[in-house]
Amino acid sequence: MKHLILSSVISAVMLLSACADTHHLKRTQGAGIASNQRSSAYIALPKDGSFGSAQYTGSGAMVAQEIGAAFSPYMRETVTGAHYEPMDAAVTSASKGEYDYLIYPKILHWEDRDTEWSGRPDVTPVKVTIIDVSSGKVVDSGIIGGESKIISWGGDRPEDLLSKPLADYAAELFN
Repeated sequence: MKHLILSSVISAVMLLSACADTHHLKRTQGAGIASNQRSSAYIALPKDGSFGSAQYTGSGAMVAQEIGAAFSPYMRETVTGAHYEPMDAAVTSASKGEYDYLIYPKILHWEDRDTEWSGRPDVTPVKVTIIDVSSGKVVDSGIIGGESKIISWGGDRPEDLLSKPLADYAAELFN
């Protein structure tokens, strides 16, 4: 009887843990930015994500949009680039636009899976580098992302995994 109860508890814990998305934030450099509602940021549009032969058209724009939503409460203005630019070109664009910061995202991995059928989660790590435009120095960087829950009823998208960790990153960055 004890074994039946124990195995039931273990099964329930595993099932419940499969029902939750996981998020992660790993800051790799920097000490944060003093909160300043007068500052502005140019968000570079990252290249769309891919995995193997699958190309996820529009994923770069989705990442930039999520970054804008996370950072806009802390800044006077956030503007997203119109097309992908290498970092040097993005620094030049941010400088010409007289922005205080360049936020340069790079999609490291992007998997949009049929999790319900495959048991494989959506995955979305994104590296975010923040550059002080006037000095050209990196003031902070981090890797943000998550994995979707294994048990869902459909409709999960990789970009949905970024909202919370990006909001957490922005809050931590501006404290």
